[in-house]
Amino acid sequence: MPTIEPPAGHWSLTLPRKREASGALFFDEHDRVLIVDPTYVEGWDYPGGVVEPDEAPYAAACREIREELGLTKQLGQLIAIDWEPRTTSIPIEGLTTVFDGGVLTPEEVASIRLPPNELKAYDWCL
Repeated sequence: MPTIEPPAGHWSLTLPRKREASGALFFDEHDRVLIVDPTYVEGWDYPGGVVEPDEAPYAAACREIREELGLTKQLGQLIAIDWEPRTTSIPIEGLTTVFDGGVLTPEEVASIRLPPNELKAYDWCL
């Protein structure tokens, strides 16, 4: 779908802008949560990433899971929405959506492939 840009001076250009991210929580048979270690920021996170223009949050979460884990999964329902304030390092407030990824089978876990330029490792936490 092409990006639709408002004409110069359109009233919508005065509205606030937000960044948006979307991801999923995955579990194993021991009820542990899958976390990933990004190369571009400190600390661990759940799999997911930026929602692109004209992309629905659900579609973005599915795409990010394919890109980050190499898994093609039908995700479950929306389980969380969070607001992130502006910071000195990211001066745009954000909105994050998280979907239920369900329980990964041992075969799915064995098939996880991380992009080395984006993720260093994955692990499970309680």
